Amino acid sequence: MTYEEMLAAVRGRVGRFAKYSDPDDLLDPACVRDIEGLWESNTESTPDMWHAAGMLHYARSLVNEHEPERELAESMLDRVRGEFPDIPSQLRQLDEAANRPVALYPHKVAVFTFMGSPLDEINRVIFSARHQIRASGTWRSRMDLVDALRLRFGCTGCLDDLDATLAAAIELMLSTPQPDPNYPEAPSVVGGLYQVRFGLTGTPEDLDESAEAFRKALATSPPAHENHPMHQSNLGRTLIARHIYGTTVPTDLDEGLALLATAVSTTPGDDPGLGTRISALQQAHHARFYRDHNLADLDAAVSLGQDAVQATSRDHPDHIERTLELSAVHLARYQATGTKQDRKTATALAKQIRRATPEGHPFHTLADQLINTAETIRP
Repeated sequence: MTYEEMLAAVRGRVGRFAKYSDPDDLLDPACVRDIEGLWESNTESTPDMWHAAGMLHYARSLVNEHEPERELAESMLDRVRGEFPDIPSQLRQLDEAANRPVALYPHKVAVFTFMGSPLDEINRVIFSARHQIRASGTWRSRMDLVDALRLRFGCTGCLDDLDATLAAAIELMLSTPQPDPNYPEAPSVVGGLYQVRFGLTGTPEDLDESAEAFRKALATSPPAHENHPMHQSNLGRTLIARHIYGTTVPTDLDEGLALLATAVSTTPGDDPGLGTRISALQQAHHARFYRDHNLADLDAAVSLGQDAVQATSRDHPDHIERTLELSAVHLARYQATGTKQDRKTATALAKQIRRATPEGHPFHTLADQLINTAETIRP
């Protein structure tokens, strides 16, 4: 993140405390990460950095009563008192804020509208969500906090921010009675976050936790509910992933494929999630072919791959990946049957991807590998 963005994030926390007197915004571990991020954002320290970090450390020392942090703050501010002559009045404002009761943030925000926003704005959304919980305590306000924390992770990419999001989602799931109609959404979010963490760390237990959470979401989702196919697909995709990454559960592949088949058959044709579910079902048939060596699975994978590409607009971010998957299953069928048309189609699709992606892009590299394999392998 840029120096300017991190500077604004640190200053934003100081400003919110001066106005709303909320210690939680300062005691949040993310506050420390913002200070660290500020120092890492610039190769050379600046007076603004010393001032902003010093003010935030000083504000924190007022609420955590940690004398070493107060001493750190004063040493930082002493370096820039010449550049910032109003430091004494700024410190008095913080002293006064520490002695006032918390003032609730008056504005409720639509969390989803802040996707892609700068870190300071996202921090403010998190602050707002926490104050909405204080004001109303509704289930939706608590889910807004989860969504806001997820925005922060999307902005920083920091694993600690992902863990904070996951902790809030788990707390919401555990505190929501299963008969509550909102309940399925909570384990669904938890399952998705565990999958994200698995993608970052490769920890197998995260896939297990993801499958367990998605199973809870599916079990509590009424079959007639519009989200039921989504919950089936989420669990099915996780079971297939667990199989691919070396599961010890022998039923994962068959159960996952059956769930995905049902999800695809019950998803309306205009549902934006249809392409994703078809693609997942294609991958499941492809995986089962390598286990059972039944050509019917390869034929199904090719047909579903075509459907997935057709269900995905060309400007969709997943279009290239689904085209790549279709190329791969055509090549697999050529290896299994020797049908030259499959090799020709696989090569043509891979060349499309190579033209559509810059050299060095992962999909460009994979397309090159597919083309080279098609030229060298024999059935």
